[in-house]
Amino acid sequence: MANRSRGLSGYLFRRFLSTTGSTQPSLAFKIERTRSQNLPIYLDYKKGRTQCKTIVRKYKGDATVLASHIKHVVGTHHLIKMKASTLEVDGDHLDELKKYFEKLGF
Repeated sequence: MANRSRGLSGYLFRRFLSTTGSTQPSLAFKIERTRSQNLPIYLDYKKGRTQCKTIVRKYKGDATVLASHIKHVVGTHHLIKMKASTLEVDGDHLDELKKYFEKLGF
């Protein structure tokens, strides 16, 4: 009954959900999980473990849109470097980014 209130029959509603991929939002990027089903977000320490960077890997799509989502989470004052197939963010933002991308459905 709830499907009919949206103007779609049950069959068409299920077909719509299967073609739109309701588990993931329609964004300009996609983050693939690792073989162990974890999000590919890592910490990297430099200079005697005094400088920390958060690294996002295994993404496909528009890197600038992904960078804007990351800036939304960590704040605009953090530097984000776009390198070959990775994004590096200054500071330890591992937990914040994992929670945010899991909330988005990745």
